[in-house]
Amino acid sequence: LGFPIPPDEEQAAHSAGLSTGGAMTGEALMHIHRGPYARLGEAYRKMEEDLDARGLKGPSDLWELYLNDPDECPANELLTQIL
Repeated sequence: LGFPIPPDEEQAAHSAGLSTGGAMTGEALMHIHRGPYARLGEAYRKMEEDLDARGLKGPSDLWELYLNDPDECPANELLTQIL
């Protein structure tokens, strides 16, 4: 799980026990999941199907970016970007 942080806040992240690192580079398959987090598995299965159809293999770890706040929007409107 990753969160972007400004470079000037890295020391604070380390002091809080977090580790920092760079993001992967290169081409990526991206999917936007709309709906509750409990249904993210459906999005992952779809991504696997898309990769198979293209003859590609994805990385063992995927990134989730949460595009809105679950405290401020209904579960069926949550947006999660998966890379």
